[in-house]
Amino acid sequence: MLCFFVPELNKFLYLHCKKNIMKNTSIVNYMGDLRTEAIHVYSKTKIITDAPLDKHGKAEAFSPTDLLATSLASCLLTDCRNCS
Repeated sequence: MLCFFVPELNKFLYLHCKKNIMKNTSIVNYMGDLRTEAIHVYSKTKIITDAPLDKHGKAEAFSPTDLLATSLASCLLTDCRNCS
């Protein structure tokens, strides 16, 4: 199950998935002021995101779109380690 908090609605939204297809690997909390905190369930590592300046954020951390591009690059480099 995935859970998202939508501040505009002041509610949590839940996405149920079939058993064994998706595992809950992170919990994401909206911290206010266009910032989020993602906590990795197993290691307890935290990632803070902040909206960029052009979206009225403070740009004090990775933006969500920065992390999207970064995660894609990390995925490609990790999964293609045997691609030669």
